[in-house]
Amino acid sequence: MDLQMREIGLVVRNFSWLDSTLKEAVCEYLGLDTLKCFTLTAHMGFRQCLDLLWSFYKTDRKFRRKQPADLEGVLKRIEQAERERNELLHSEWHPEPYKKRDIRLRQVRITSRKGLSTSLIGGRDLSDVRTINGIAQRIYRLNIQLRRSLRLSIKEVSFEVDAGVIGSHPSRTLKSRSKGRARATKG
Repeated sequence: MDLQMREIGLVVRNFSWLDSTLKEAVCEYLGLDTLKCFTLTAHMGFRQCLDLLWSFYKTDRKFRRKQPADLEGVLKRIEQAERERNELLHSEWHPEPYKKRDIRLRQVRITSRKGLSTSLIGGRDLSDVRTINGIAQRIYRLNIQLRRSLRLSIKEVSFEVDAGVIGSHPSRTLKSRSKGRARATKG
C-alpha cells in the first residue's frame, strides 16, 4: 500500500509541474510578466490552459512555424496523460488483504456510462505499482518535451520533507532545492 501511495503521489507531483508549465507557456505566448501571469492563470484549470495552447497553435501561423513539428504530438500525449491521471485520481481506493500480512489498495471506478468496475480500467490494472509509476514517468517526460518544444528553460523544484522540522517549529515547514542549496521557507 505504501508503494502505491508513493507512486500516486508522483503522478500528482508530476502533473502539477505539467500544469505549471502549461500556465507558463500561455504567459510566454502572451508576453506577460510574472505578476500578470500569476494573476491571469491563478484561476485557470489544466484543461483551460491546454485548450488555450491548442488554440494558439491552431490559429497563429507564426507561433506554429516557430515550434518544432513534434509540438502537436506532445499536446496530444498531454491530453492522454490527463485522461490517465483522472482515471487514477478520481477512483475510489479501498484497502484489501494482499498476500499474507500485507495490504494493498484496490481501485474502484464508478461511472455513469459503465457502472461499477474494479481495478480494470480500459483493460489494464491501474492499481499495479509499475503501472502507476509508468504514468508518473510519462507525465514527467511529457513536461520536459513540452518545455523543450516551447523553448522554455527547464526549471524543476523538488521538495524534501525534513521530519525533524515539520511541526516542531511554526516558521519552518519545507526545504526546497532548485539547483542550489536547500533552504527553509517561511510559512
